[in-house]
Amino acid sequence: MGIENDIIEMDFEGDMAIDPARLDVAWLEQPMLHMKYGRLEAKAIKRSARKAEDLKTRRSELILEARQNGEAKNAQQEEAYYRCHTDYKKLKAETHDAEHVVALLRTAMFTLNNRKAALENLVRLEQSDYFAAPQGPRDIVGGWEESQRHDRAVDRIHAAMEQKGGSKASTDKGVATGTTKRRRRRT
Repeated sequence: MGIENDIIEMDFEGDMAIDPARLDVAWLEQPMLHMKYGRLEAKAIKRSARKAEDLKTRRSELILEARQNGEAKNAQQEEAYYRCHTDYKKLKAETHDAEHVVALLRTAMFTLNNRKAALENLVRLEQSDYFAAPQGPRDIVGGWEESQRHDRAVDRIHAAMEQKGGSKASTDKGVATGTTKRRRRRT
């Protein structure tokens, strides 16, 4: 289960986070992160394709077995035979798991591309002295950290609501659904 262990050890949120006070370090990390997640994505895609092929092969073997045993006389009976077989169910679950891993890693790669765009924009702001002389006192790093703490708190509330049978859809990061207002961030 090599790729699962690699993914368990990943710190997606930590890897995707940008420290506005250390843009140089974030830029140096960007290609390494892209390569790290790109390699994992390639492994996951290969594994998923292999699992899908194993599933097709076992399905064909089970159909042949059903025909030879006389248990299946038509397509519906063949399908019922292989779909109820334990081997097929196990391989189907493994295929779904492999596809889920691919989806997670594709999301990570997409997020890395968004991270790169965010870095580019933060560098432009830095170059235009956006951070140098604000009109009023601002704590960019502190504001960012506060918003991250708030988001984590909201996520914990959502998780608690889901455990108690509530619905995460009832709130959206502190804003009731049905309204068009967006949550204002304090800086």
